[in-house]
Amino acid sequence: MLLTRYLLKNNLWLITICMVLGTSLYMLSELFDRLDDFLEAQVPWSTIGLYFLAKLPMVVAQVLPAVFMTAMLVQICAMRSNREMLALNAGGVRPSRFLVVFLCASLFWAGAQLALSQFLAVKGHEVTRRIWQEDVRNRSDSRRLVYDMWLREGDLLAHFDQANPISEVGNGLTIYELSDAENALLRIVHAEVFSTSDMGWRLERVRVLDTTKFVEQEQAQLFLPLKARLSSFKVAAGRFSPSSLPLWRLGQVIDAMHASGSNVEGLRTLFHARISYALAVTVMTLAGLAILSLQLNVYLTLVMGLVAAFVLLGLHVIGITAGEKGLLPPLAAAWMGNVLMALAASMRLVWDSMRR
Repeated sequence: MLLTRYLLKNNLWLITICMVLGTSLYMLSELFDRLDDFLEAQVPWSTIGLYFLAKLPMVVAQVLPAVFMTAMLVQICAMRSNREMLALNAGGVRPSRFLVVFLCASLFWAGAQLALSQFLAVKGHEVTRRIWQEDVRNRSDSRRLVYDMWLREGDLLAHFDQANPISEVGNGLTIYELSDAENALLRIVHAEVFSTSDMGWRLERVRVLDTTKFVEQEQAQLFLPLKARLSSFKVAAGRFSPSSLPLWRLGQVIDAMHASGSNVEGLRTLFHARISYALAVTVMTLAGLAILSLQLNVYLTLVMGLVAAFVLLGLHVIGITAGEKGLLPPLAAAWMGNVLMALAASMRLVWDSMRR
């Protein structure tokens, strides 16, 4: 118990140091990249400070896996240099004790990363997005449009040229009504303007073509009791980027877009990726312990740790891209990096234990 408290206390201190260094470098690079835009838009310094303060939780959540592994590598290397590891081995402390302590700690930090990314990081992303688009780029969400979209509800297949998911108004709507039994086309409804609400869809300046009788009629208005809402296309419009949505809200958007007939494989990949990235803290712990088993000097150990972090991040990005393009199922795409890295690290640790 005393050893566990000692390891966790030192680990927390090193995590704090590494986190301060990592987030400072990230924020400095972001400052140099955005400062010219802020100054050109004459944004007040108080707003600039709010932008970076709101961005901080997201940065912490992003760098936490690499920070935890780096802190663990530095801690174990320092204990080796101080002959603490030699004394512990002589006292009968098995290496598996360190494995259990750091894996348990990594699970705690994985949960913290997931909670941080779902609450503070989400709120912070909304603040930074608003500042960047309204104060710097002078753009409003009310101008965001979606183009050339399809959706299906029951026997109706709809396509519109342009719509605003915020005001739920669009134009260039064409609805194809199909026969449920024969899958034949019954009629085509075209509306120049349409709007959606909880009550249904209201169409204006409508032309209805009855394909069974080859008769076309014009109507000033037409109401259809459809449940689909244009607000479900907010993700496509950019109002909510996938990275700004908490898991429960992202799940609701996926269900709504899937019900409307939209392709949601990319969003499902991102949904699973949010969970897999949190557990990357545990995967990086396994990778760090595997690197420590090589008995390298502190400099090579840290270099290999950074390489492992970049490899895992690269696999994570490749998996998400493959899932969004439909090359891999969402679950496999999101977890590909974690599984490959965990397998490689576990094989190394098992091999090292067998040699002992």
